[in-house]
Amino acid sequence: MTLPTQPVPILMYHSISDAGTPGFSDFVVSPERFDEHLGALREAGFVGITMAELAAARRGEGELPRGAVAITFDDGFKDFVDSAVPALERHMFTSTLYVTTRYVGGRSRWLVEEEETGRPMLEWSDLTGIVAAGHEIGAHSETHPQLDLLSDTALARELTVPKRDLEDHLGTAVTSMAYPFGYATKRVRAMTAHLGYDNACVVSDLVSFQEDQFSVPRLTVTPDLTAADVVDLAASRSDGRARAVSSARRQTSRVLRRAGLKKRSSARYSRSLR
Repeated sequence: MTLPTQPVPILMYHSISDAGTPGFSDFVVSPERFDEHLGALREAGFVGITMAELAAARRGEGELPRGAVAITFDDGFKDFVDSAVPALERHMFTSTLYVTTRYVGGRSRWLVEEEETGRPMLEWSDLTGIVAAGHEIGAHSETHPQLDLLSDTALARELTVPKRDLEDHLGTAVTSMAYPFGYATKRVRAMTAHLGYDNACVVSDLVSFQEDQFSVPRLTVTPDLTAADVVDLAASRSDGRARAVSSARRQTSRVLRRAGLKKRSSARYSRSLR
């Protein structure tokens, strides 16, 4: 089978709700606006696929529909089942939800700096229903740390525990991963592959097909984007200059974080395990 070559936009959402703290507001899209996004994507001819389907097509194990788009969600907030799923079903889109498993059935306790620690998370029963409805569940680490700043032991735990727990509760293979904060060094990508995932997402401003399966770029959808903006975003194409700028931006960001955040990240990770 010939491998597909069409670029596939991967859209990244977090919370679909009407309110968020100032520190978290960029990650909150209202249900009304989300519905507008999906309606415009459908009208423009986009067809939803899961990340597992995209990975399979890249391996030559399936065909992608014309106008394929992957709609993804990070973290596992309760509003996914309350607000996102009804809109997805109304507009006939599937999706991939990446879950931070330590907080299933609880609250968003890792969002300390954003002052958003009380946002409700999905229950295990919700996740079972989401899978039954045809959506994919992927892993988003156990406690949402910056994976590239962890030791090998801590990194292995953050990749192994969510995969195991999701598979045990859902009774289905979990093969997709999204790195918290979008950061992934060569070491992180290699361990992700070694521990049984077959694809993983970073955060980028590019739409591209020819990427490492463990460095798949996603496009961030913010609440200020209109329906027309999202269609334009999904229809965009990257060029060499944009790729070089994006790569330089990611490298600069990584250097700054390693210089100033490693100590804070380690302390925060230790607290999350308590």
